[in-house]
Amino acid sequence: MAWYPGNGNANDIVGNVTGMQTGSALYVPGKVGQAFTFNGSNYFDIPSTNVPIGNAARTVQFWVSVHNTAPDHEIFVYGSKNFHRSFGIDVDGTASNADVQ
Repeated sequence: MAWYPGNGNANDIVGNVTGMQTGSALYVPGKVGQAFTFNGSNYFDIPSTNVPIGNAARTVQFWVSVHNTAPDHEIFVYGSKNFHRSFGIDVDGTASNADVQ
């Protein structure tokens, strides 16, 4: 289990799987404390050690506020970046009609 509240860093506050934010580290007021904010050129990466792999059960939970509805705008990706080796949540749409998939 890991929890990344985004309180000014990428630390896991319940386990030992500290993440790494690539690009400019940006934080804003969140639902509780601070939160990560992403501008399209930065991202948060979790190392593959100590995370479920293969068919192991996993649960992902997060709050998200989408401000950019550009097509193919990834919010969350888990797994390899190779074709058909990951799953994720992304936004596809326009400013007037966005779908979270």
